[in-house]
Amino acid sequence: MNTERIVAATAALLATPLLLSGCTASPVGDFRSQVAPAVIAADSNIRDTHLSFSTGPAGVGFWLRIYVDDASDDAVARSLVAALDAAYSASPSLPTSIQLDVARAPKPDDVELALGDIPISAAAEAAGLASYRLNNSIELGSADLEQRYGPDNARFIAEF
Repeated sequence: MNTERIVAATAALLATPLLLSGCTASPVGDFRSQVAPAVIAADSNIRDTHLSFSTGPAGVGFWLRIYVDDASDDAVARSLVAALDAAYSASPSLPTSIQLDVARAPKPDDVELALGDIPISAAAEAAGLASYRLNNSIELGSADLEQRYGPDNARFIAEF
């Protein structure tokens, strides 16, 4: 066997993931810069957001907390739908999951990574999101996102 060919083939195999990762050089930064402003602009009740990310081979999933002024069930229901739709639409690539909870504005300097302080049971029901409720948050995995927004994710494929 030709040693040079083996070395070249091994180097090419090892370099492939690095070259392919160039398509998503900074996925978290892209999500942060595009999702947060879109969510805030989506509903006048939403004053601020906090995003936390999980990344893996399948892509980026995120937890989104929205900070709202009006904590009534009707206002929170509108904010939940607006935030979820805006977060999905503004995502630079197909998210693997979105988890959403709600807290009272203003956003604190040190965000506690626990569930939001506004109970969302009634708001989730009013918003048609009760089937996605988990404890005091809304959580949609990739299959749920496809069910809600449709199987045609051509926007994400075309942008890659």
